[in-house]
Amino acid sequence: MNGGNTYSGKFFKMTADIAYTYTTAWDDATSTENKYTAIGCKLGSDSYTDHHPFSGTFDGDGHTVSGIRIYKSGNAWTDSFQGLFGYVKNGTVRNVTVADARITGDQNVGGIVGDARNMEGTCTIENCHVLGNVAIHAVADYSTKHGGIAGALGGTLGGTTVSRCTSAVTLTVKDGLTGCESFGGIVGACTGGTLRNNIAIGCTVPAVNLAGAIIGYNYVATTEYNYYSNCTVGSNTSNIGYAWGDITTDPEDATKHPDGAVPLAATMLSETAAMPALSSGEKVAFYREFTWGKASTICLPFDYTPAAGIGTFYEFAGVNAEKTEVTMEAANTAATPLTANTPYLFMPTTGAVVFQGEAGASTAAGSATVGDWQFKGTYETIEWSSDPLTIYGFASGEAYGGATDDTEVGTFIRVHTGGIRPLRAYDCTGMGFPCAADPRVMATNLYDAIWQAGVILLPVRSVGVMGDERTYENPVALRAVVSTDAMTADWFPFPYDFLRDVSNEIIRKVRGVNRVVYDISSKPPATIEWE
Repeated sequence: MNGGNTYSGKFFKMTADIAYTYTTAWDDATSTENKYTAIGCKLGSDSYTDHHPFSGTFDGDGHTVSGIRIYKSGNAWTDSFQGLFGYVKNGTVRNVTVADARITGDQNVGGIVGDARNMEGTCTIENCHVLGNVAIHAVADYSTKHGGIAGALGGTLGGTTVSRCTSAVTLTVKDGLTGCESFGGIVGACTGGTLRNNIAIGCTVPAVNLAGAIIGYNYVATTEYNYYSNCTVGSNTSNIGYAWGDITTDPEDATKHPDGAVPLAATMLSETAAMPALSSGEKVAFYREFTWGKASTICLPFDYTPAAGIGTFYEFAGVNAEKTEVTMEAANTAATPLTANTPYLFMPTTGAVVFQGEAGASTAAGSATVGDWQFKGTYETIEWSSDPLTIYGFASGEAYGGATDDTEVGTFIRVHTGGIRPLRAYDCTGMGFPCAADPRVMATNLYDAIWQAGVILLPVRSVGVMGDERTYENPVALRAVVSTDAMTADWFPFPYDFLRDVSNEIIRKVRGVNRVVYDISSKPPATIEWE
């Protein structure tokens, strides 16, 4: 790559995460570890012999690159143009996340790309994410153009685009340096191009000349719908979108660029705490990370018009019980704007979204019912310490409490134990059982849904009451299990109404029986049969 092949017209796609080994922590200020070579470079000023950009298409497909360690301490060409990609011209980088990285360089240094630009074509950086355990560092005087996503953005106006990216980067400079400038949470310096729908959240930017939470120095770039929250630029936490000059004398943000680089609403909703009481018209925002291409849910206390390219929202249209799938098809695509307090299904095409709007008069989470299924929104955490039998939702990839779960993210599953966080939704059904059978025709499909079932007449007498008389009759035990190989088995979760009806019918019709019990023992320790 860095020897001259630009890979123009070629396509590369990640099929798994990439984790590089390292010996020093991402935030170790003394680290000089250098174990990664950026893709694409500039080795000198001659654009014909010294410039070796990446000009192909790189699709991370939602995967993560972690463990990058770069250390460049001088002012030579080889000390600049550093990042996952060093230099991208007329190329595309998309759908990739950088985590646990430390990148030290001179000029044009970024988490995703050091320098991105177009010449008689287009250059696109989209849906890329730099997490909070990424540091970009300067150790040389006059280091410039350091950014969380890109160090520098340039080319013809509008030809280079950074969109739908998020950054939580930490930018730092060695103590005592002079002449450092153009540091930004998203991009260090823009001499062209477009920034649209990007989020800087929790970024730390040092007090250098020309610094901002979104852009350090913006010359002519178009900026639309870029947001920052909980960011610090020097000692400042407000009016820090981007700067033309020194951050203490000429900051730029909502007062001059209402759609370009603005702070998020003061009221930030949390993923871990119940939604607070909101006043009608109160401006609120909710930041949430998603797994690209994996189904999820959302329920918001305000009307919301989705930004372009973040994904598709669906109204609840029921559950395909035979396939264990929630219906997410073109026919049930949600109309916009999304309605406040209404739960929606969401198929994201980005790694993070800022939802922002004004609370309505009512902030009670709603629900939608189709057939035997109800889709319910929640604004608080709900926990199930035991199997609720009738609750379904999309797997998050984490067991409740933070441990890793082997269930693939986005899989529609029945909840056994666990919880759901605020501003989401879940499914429940009065016919809660494994969806090998359609709930609406349960009675005729139990044969296919259950591995084995039986009734056991117990050789004991049970005291009962019939009318005004005591009875001394036999109890019976119902046993039904699901299994794949009979080596292990789990009891079948009949809904309570079904068990009640079966019990009543047996006692009413079978002489000599006055009690019905249901065996909820799994194998092991119990066996399937009673012996």
